Amino acid sequence: MGFLGNLFSDDKKSESGNNNNDNPLANTRRRRADKAVFTASKCPSDAGLKNSCELPFGFVFSPMAATGDGSGDNDSEKIPIIDCASNSLPPVLCLACLAYINPFDEIDKKTGTWVCSLCGHKNFLPIEEVFERSPLMTAMTSPCVEYRQVVSKPRPNEEEKKDDEYYKNNEEGPDYCTYIFVVDENLSPKDGQAIIPAIEAVLKEQSSNSDIYSKARIGLIVFGGSTKIYQLGLSGGLASADMYVPGDFDDDDDEFDKDTERRSYIGEMQSGGFTSLRNSLSSIFGVTINEAVDESVTASTGHTSSRMAMLSRKKAARLRKQENDDDTSIAEKSPWVNRTGDSNSGYRKRCTGKALQCALDLASASTSKSSRTSRIILFTNGYPNIGDGSVVTSKDGLEGSRKNRGKRATHSIVDTNMLQKAVDYFDVTANAAVSYGIGIDVICCGVTELALPVYQAMVEPSGGYVTPLVTLNTPQLERNLKFILNCTYMSRSKYIPEDLRFTGGAECILDFRSDSFVTPTQLCGSGQILSDLGCEMVETERSAFEEGKKLALERGFKVDDLPSEKAMEVSMTRVQVGRVDPLNTVTVLLEVDDTIGEEDDYAFFQLVARYISPKGDFEITRVSSFKLPIAEDVNDFLSSVDDEAMSVVLAKVAVYRSLYGREETDENRDLTVAGDTASQEKLAHDTQLDLDATIQRISGAFRLHDLERNTHSRR
Repeated sequence: MGFLGNLFSDDKKSESGNNNNDNPLANTRRRRADKAVFTASKCPSDAGLKNSCELPFGFVFSPMAATGDGSGDNDSEKIPIIDCASNSLPPVLCLACLAYINPFDEIDKKTGTWVCSLCGHKNFLPIEEVFERSPLMTAMTSPCVEYRQVVSKPRPNEEEKKDDEYYKNNEEGPDYCTYIFVVDENLSPKDGQAIIPAIEAVLKEQSSNSDIYSKARIGLIVFGGSTKIYQLGLSGGLASADMYVPGDFDDDDDEFDKDTERRSYIGEMQSGGFTSLRNSLSSIFGVTINEAVDESVTASTGHTSSRMAMLSRKKAARLRKQENDDDTSIAEKSPWVNRTGDSNSGYRKRCTGKALQCALDLASASTSKSSRTSRIILFTNGYPNIGDGSVVTSKDGLEGSRKNRGKRATHSIVDTNMLQKAVDYFDVTANAAVSYGIGIDVICCGVTELALPVYQAMVEPSGGYVTPLVTLNTPQLERNLKFILNCTYMSRSKYIPEDLRFTGGAECILDFRSDSFVTPTQLCGSGQILSDLGCEMVETERSAFEEGKKLALERGFKVDDLPSEKAMEVSMTRVQVGRVDPLNTVTVLLEVDDTIGEEDDYAFFQLVARYISPKGDFEITRVSSFKLPIAEDVNDFLSSVDDEAMSVVLAKVAVYRSLYGREETDENRDLTVAGDTASQEKLAHDTQLDLDATIQRISGAFRLHDLERNTHSRR
């Protein structure tokens, strides 16, 4: 998705779990969370930028932004919630274009008829359900509303009813989310030590809010020249490591699944899994020797430390104190830690591709306690240089290893061709991860070259973050982890059919609907455009459509050719995003075409976001409807411009073009490209020229435009 900087504070979180009170950007989004922000409150009156003084027309949309809980001073932030109390929506859909009922429709409460604002089709409501504070009345009077449907368990067929094994395998159990931490052993001791307290703080917060979060299960993979999987499910806080040997893609995964179950690679937070994680990382990086912390951990776990462990800690503290008498702020390290600087070889090896594949195998393993969703967090301080996904040539890697044996670490030069191959490799791998409900995020540190396009390709399909930090030994690590793990999540239903369990992908869909004379021309933001929809409707809408269809038949209307493929084709754009993220923002540029007529007095827009609740038990549909008047002339449009929104759109488009260029492609989503220095400089130069030309056109249009004479009136 992008880079996550110093955006988050430690202040009290809102009800939805966002920790953004000190972030002006987040506060702005919360103030406008119930609607998109358009660049102007009126629609241009004719085609072409000349009718808007060369200013773009579009909107910025935060589809899953956190909203107020109604307890603050500004209760207008609160979005009305319609609790359907089942998996069925009320009949709130237009049968022709599938738009949702809204206050801008022509509604006759006496007869129960309503005319769609988007396509003009006549629909019907059950009159007995139209009364004060009813779900239908709420939908009819609120421009922004949120529907919540219960995720119901699928009914067994006749054969499954007779099969006792079916009921045994589908018993209701705890809802798990698996966190796989992939750690680069080349991290410095300070950076490696900082991981444990940050993860502990985040997961403890989750365990204290079991009503919001799923139960946590954790796994650990450490990589360098090889990849090791740790057994965190052993009792007593013990852990051991196995070497990972990847199999062929087409091989049967049953053996790996059995090994995962038998060797307890996954540990539960409540059963000592975190103690095993702490001990495992301690054996690599060492731990801070703090007797107060150790005593509290002992008291909370109910286990007494062995005499040998106590003596080891005291010895480590004593040796560290002797080494650092002048710097007491440095954490004591375990004396048995093998420091990177003491290695026989100075060439730091990273088989990142192999480690990621191991994490995917571990997260997607079919076990008796499979997780609904999984998250992979990669900690590293350099680029992949061994095996799949390497950004350096094998010759360069071998020479680096030989020449620098016994010397300080050096860094090979990233090869542009290898970088592009690595980007393609990780893009394919990450797309496979999304189909399993697995999200990927990367936390980088250090000042060496990181080959960031590789990590961008790794996180983009799941809408993840790449967070470059100078060091992990900073409070910002915990803040970023809290946001990434507690405020964003993979959207997946609690009950997934077996045939779709590993192919269903992310259940997070955005629909943009607009009048036929307004067409989206550019989309800036994460997500994949779903083309060739035809008359396809999402599963959550079928009940509403069927009930509306039944009401229309009772009134004598024909419904055989509904929904209308043409109506949906000219009015709707559908986008699939990787995860639920309150900071996810989509910028859409719009174009008014020649089909607009003088009889058009307004432009109608409806933005719909569909996703699953954090625990997978509710399907959420957030609907925002807008009715913008058509500007009388250029002056009328200019007076309606939102300066802040216009500036944001211009800036976003400029950044977008600096990354991807301005040429149109056939791709349904923007692919990360690893260009060489010359191509990147050319993109940056073209973007600068583009910005200069845009500003010049806008300035020229304003100078030539006589604001006192309405020379271009629509009437």
